[in-house]
Amino acid sequence: MAILAGSSFSTAIAADEKTLKETESQLRDYVHYVKIARYDLANSFGQAVVDKLAKPIGKAEGEAAVTLGEFVNLLENGGEIGRFEDAVGRGERIGEIESVSSALANAYSKGKLEIARNASEITKSIDLLTGTQRQRLVSRERLAAAGEYAMPQLLSAFQKRDNPALIAQVRQLMVDMGRQAARPLQAAVAGLDEGTQEAAIGVLGDIPYTSSVAVLNDIANTSKHAQCRKAALRALAKLGKSGAGNVAGEYLNLAEAYYSGAESLTPFPKDDAQLVWSYDPQLGLTARAVDTTVFHETMAMRTAEGALRADAKNQAAVSLWLAANFSRELNAPKDYVNPLYKERPEPMFYAAAAGTDALQAVLARALDTKDAQLARKAISALGKTAGPSALKAGKGRNALIEALRFPNRRVQTDAALVLAAASGNQTFDGAERVVPVLASAVREAGAKYALVVATDGEKSKMIGDGLRAMGYTVLPPAATSGDVEGSVSAVAGVDLVITSLPAKETAGVVSTVRSHSKLSPSPVLVMTDLDGVNELGGRYDRDVMVRIARTGISADQAAEAVRQITAATIGEALTTDEASDYQNRSLDAIKAVAMSGSTAYAVGDATAPLASAMTDAKGSLKLKIADVLSMIAEKKAQQAIVDAALAADGAEMIALVNSATASAKRHGNMLDERQVKRLLDAAGKTTTGEAGTALSALLGALNLQSDRIVPLILAK
Repeated sequence: MAILAGSSFSTAIAADEKTLKETESQLRDYVHYVKIARYDLANSFGQAVVDKLAKPIGKAEGEAAVTLGEFVNLLENGGEIGRFEDAVGRGERIGEIESVSSALANAYSKGKLEIARNASEITKSIDLLTGTQRQRLVSRERLAAAGEYAMPQLLSAFQKRDNPALIAQVRQLMVDMGRQAARPLQAAVAGLDEGTQEAAIGVLGDIPYTSSVAVLNDIANTSKHAQCRKAALRALAKLGKSGAGNVAGEYLNLAEAYYSGAESLTPFPKDDAQLVWSYDPQLGLTARAVDTTVFHETMAMRTAEGALRADAKNQAAVSLWLAANFSRELNAPKDYVNPLYKERPEPMFYAAAAGTDALQAVLARALDTKDAQLARKAISALGKTAGPSALKAGKGRNALIEALRFPNRRVQTDAALVLAAASGNQTFDGAERVVPVLASAVREAGAKYALVVATDGEKSKMIGDGLRAMGYTVLPPAATSGDVEGSVSAVAGVDLVITSLPAKETAGVVSTVRSHSKLSPSPVLVMTDLDGVNELGGRYDRDVMVRIARTGISADQAAEAVRQITAATIGEALTTDEASDYQNRSLDAIKAVAMSGSTAYAVGDATAPLASAMTDAKGSLKLKIADVLSMIAEKKAQQAIVDAALAADGAEMIALVNSATASAKRHGNMLDERQVKRLLDAAGKTTTGEAGTALSALLGALNLQSDRIVPLILAK
């Protein structure tokens, strides 16, 4: 018998009679109180029902828990289903009972699916396919409802050559099931015996689902059986393909469609898990359940592997596989273990081994799709392998250099760090961006910018205050799409956009954001009323860059919505340690460039941002900035160190004076008269100890005229 691995069918113990009767009574009460608009009581009874449902939908366990199947039976056998559907439909539009009504509707929907997908029920339905007309009609409806979950038993029945009547019924049912039958058949067809394979190819040809083209093309090119090759060509013709094409190319096309998240390739869009199919002649058709959030990435990888089996030198398939592997890691729920890859090395292992060309292609994909997290992964891998050759444009494009202008500060900084380490003395187009990006990272590491678009000034202020409490710098607010440009003109990129507008205007703002050079990778949190949620939900439910939240949610709920969308798109906010790491690595990179004497970069471009950063920096960071400034042969660099030293005291003052001395020794005296006078005054007052020694050394390094030092000699 075929095995369905990773099945989510319920194994809960049947509820006791008392629990079932209580649940049935509470369901009637919920419906009744919705009808008479006593929403407080409706909520109470509805929640009591939800709590009695088996985990994870409800809270109950053991005999005190009502399984989803039992819940469905209570409704359908008790004659309440029509009234129940009316009640939950109404309740989902009423704020007071929206949550509990949605939970009840979800439980009923999941329960219906659970019953339809039950293996024993599927077997019974297949047996009835050759029964009376009424039995055939009912069994076909049930099997169609089960969809892919029925395919292991249906394929097994399709292989029973001794029952032609059943085979004919199964064949027609699979054709009528369409894509729900196509994907499992695509996984199985190459491994079937010659006779069944030819018949299965015919089924795929009769299902107008172009995702079958790749495997049919593979069979047409490689099958050892002439009849199967001919059948594949006939099937391809039905799907609009004249003759056999390139095997690797067709698999790659399908892999790209999966990676893009094509809706037509999502079997159960509302389910938490999707099935990934395999076929073994001994076990039959089997599947593993994969979390829906990583299903498309998983299938893109598997399909790209088909391209690589056909053409191991297909660089496009390699880069797509790497991108999908990274995206699978990035998009997976916390602590989720993908059953297909739990024993494989982490994605970075394959990326580092793939080489610079493949990684540049991954990065180019990330930049084109505005995927900041994928871009950072690709840059991180390039940092492990890239040398001076990474600076060459190659076939007309260098994504690593392009990343310096990507409107996300982390991506820019990551790219600048890799380029600074890789370049040596070799210049390249875009080199002028590296040092300013690194210097900006020192000044702004950990900074978060947000834009609020709202016509209501009070709402705009309230949202802005909430964002500031979360550590965001809120840009000047915008009231319309036309105001956006002015609001973001002073920053390199924006970490979050929040809108609070009518639904029609919201769509226009989202469109503006997506097409704006600085905002295109920015996630958008849409705050709207219940009607807006219903109107916009379907439009953006598959857009990971947009999240809909209902106006009126609590401050904590709004903060959580912000955290979730930013974590899912641009990544979690930098911790203090991560921000410090960025600052230190950027300073190290600038220092290395300065010490190398490389002409590839204008290290002086770091002076202004580093001098500005030193004003607010504290402790070891301030001293490290001063050390780097001492390497730069710029007047403002030396002057900034001395100003900081004169404003400090104790050990910090001594360290800053020492950095100023190092600058003077390397580059000579660049101070203005005001600073020289202040240093002479300080030296006259501090003549002993470590501080006195440090100040005297600085004066010596400045090589002042003798008449400037005489007052120190003659002082008593």
